[in-house]
Amino acid sequence: MKKQRMGHIWLILAILCALTMSGCGSNKTVEGSEKTYSGVVTDCAMSVVKEGDRTGRPYIIISTADGTEICFWMKKNHSSNAQIGDTVTIESAIERETNLLVATKVTVEETYFRFSKEDFIVVDEADSHGGFHGDGSYYLILDCSENKEKALENVKGWKELPLSSNLQLMMYGDESGAYGYNLAEVAKIPEITNGYYYFCDRHSQSSDANDDTNVLNRASFNFIIAIYDSDTGKMYYFEFDT
Repeated sequence: MKKQRMGHIWLILAILCALTMSGCGSNKTVEGSEKTYSGVVTDCAMSVVKEGDRTGRPYIIISTADGTEICFWMKKNHSSNAQIGDTVTIESAIERETNLLVATKVTVEETYFRFSKEDFIVVDEADSHGGFHGDGSYYLILDCSENKEKALENVKGWKELPLSSNLQLMMYGDESGAYGYNLAEVAKIPEITNGYYYFCDRHSQSSDANDDTNVLNRASFNFIIAIYDSDTGKMYYFEFDT
């Protein structure tokens, strides 16, 4: 009886050891597959797709400077504090067990759609965020006229002006003045005809951060917009949360 009990114990230990070894292997990556990417976060959430190792696993999607979207699955037992709209640098590799592209490290950069205060001159800046829900606005105006080559590199992948009809109405209102929003005045953004813009919808109901189709159909706003003026070399960045 004692020998039988000992046999059961050894069997359990063997199973636990095998599971432990299996778990250790699941985090290993393919040697030589390491690569670093930079871009703006367009989506990050927990996968609900019932497909093997993707089930219940966090992912992060970025848009690179050339407009390419790349999806990374977070390495097991790893997480990220990056949010939609953040500029990030991601160290990645191919996970050996699943052949997935995984993010091994996510670094959130202090930049504004790739524009950095260190590279350009800060003209104006103000932040009114506060309160329990963090409502408020933030705007930043950068003079890029002395470093236009860098600015033009940063706006690759942005859309060319004019703004879409939704964004035009939201930022500048309508000619009659009946429309209640004139957020460009809050952000100190003049009417710009020659340049580029980038829009990022951070609302919880958004299914595509770059799509402004439903931005005016909600009871609240959570978005970022940046406009680059090719004539003056100024970049206007604006966050609005209600």
